[in-house]
Amino acid sequence: MNLSLLKLLGLYTINFLIVKANSNADDDKNIVTLETYFNGELYPYTCSQGCKKDYERYQACFNALDNEFINTDFSELCDKYKFDSCKNFIEDLFKKETYCTTGPGPEDFNVHDEITMNKIFYIATCATDGQGNYCDFSQHIQNKDYAPVNLYHMKDDVNGTLSISCNSSICRESLVKMLEYLIPLYKYDVSVDIELSYEKEYIENDERSLAILNNETCVSQDPITQEQNLNGVNTLNIISIVNIIFISIISLLLF
Repeated sequence: MNLSLLKLLGLYTINFLIVKANSNADDDKNIVTLETYFNGELYPYTCSQGCKKDYERYQACFNALDNEFINTDFSELCDKYKFDSCKNFIEDLFKKETYCTTGPGPEDFNVHDEITMNKIFYIATCATDGQGNYCDFSQHIQNKDYAPVNLYHMKDDVNGTLSISCNSSICRESLVKMLEYLIPLYKYDVSVDIELSYEKEYIENDERSLAILNNETCVSQDPITQEQNLNGVNTLNIISIVNIIFISIISLLLF
């Protein structure tokens, strides 16, 4: 009886993987048009079906932010991300890879770029520390001391935020994630368009800033603990719960 259940479970798993593989193959073949909004303007992309599915996970959030609240102040805008329509976006904020990243569609990477730039904007503008206060760089943007793009370029006018971010592990790691998102996008731009070669300066600035933030001198000022998570979730508890559920399922199958 127990052996039969295990065989059944094995067959189900194999069948699931086959269906998933076939689904991914279909996604590769189907090229579709995806209509997106950015800064209130419509941008159509020719992309794979799989990439479109990825984007649609956040589309309701992006459409609302880029249309209904395009002229909203930064502080109010951060509150809009609390809408249910933005739940998936916030959950995936630090998920680097999507289907669009390496998808087969002609403009899959452009869709990846748009998704990632939305994440970068949110981190720059709305990042908070462990107490719920805006990180130094986000506070400067909220106060309009400088724009988000100033932070993206990491020129001298924002260098002061690096040393301050060393004192807050969550803010430091948020800034690290933002730079890790940005650098590949700049490198891609430079590789495909010689007219964007000026972005090499931004790459150098961001890589220099990233090195400072990851340096032991900076990290040691407020080390991030294993329990901390940038979305405010205790990852150890999540892992424990998942393990308990998995063990319970196996126990039911075996006994």
